[in-house]
Amino acid sequence: MSLSKSNRLLLIIIAFNALIITRSSFSVAENVAGDSAEVANSVSEETETDLTTTVGMTATLEQVVLPGSELIVRPLETRHDPFVLRIIKTFGHGTDHRYDFDFYALEPGTYNLIDYLIRSDGSAMGEIEPVLVRVTATLPAGQVAPSELSEPSLPSL
Repeated sequence: MSLSKSNRLLLIIIAFNALIITRSSFSVAENVAGDSAEVANSVSEETETDLTTTVGMTATLEQVVLPGSELIVRPLETRHDPFVLRIIKTFGHGTDHRYDFDFYALEPGTYNLIDYLIRSDGSAMGEIEPVLVRVTATLPAGQVAPSELSEPSLPSL
């Protein structure tokens, strides 16, 4: 049986789409199970994290439901804080709220997003389950941090 060039191309496209759909369904099944490869392969800590990223890279954590009144990001203590959190969007979720977070870290470690939030109405945080994110380093061990920049001296006239 001989297929025309256009029919062969159509068959390839259909097979490719079927492959994409199959891979997507496996991905969804892994996410439903709750154990992504990144979370399962934590390097040195036994705590389970909600997301893993690398130093300096922005990551997004979406649709996180937290109990109680609306939360806002705690103001930075210094401009050299190693972790920066932003709330992208807030949704009502019954008596709770649902959040989309955006964050990055300048030092490796495990961070609890709850530590960087406060209630907008000033009330106590209460008991909120931790939302942990793990930040890993990509530089080899012992890599020296870059030196501080100094102002160049201007030539005299």
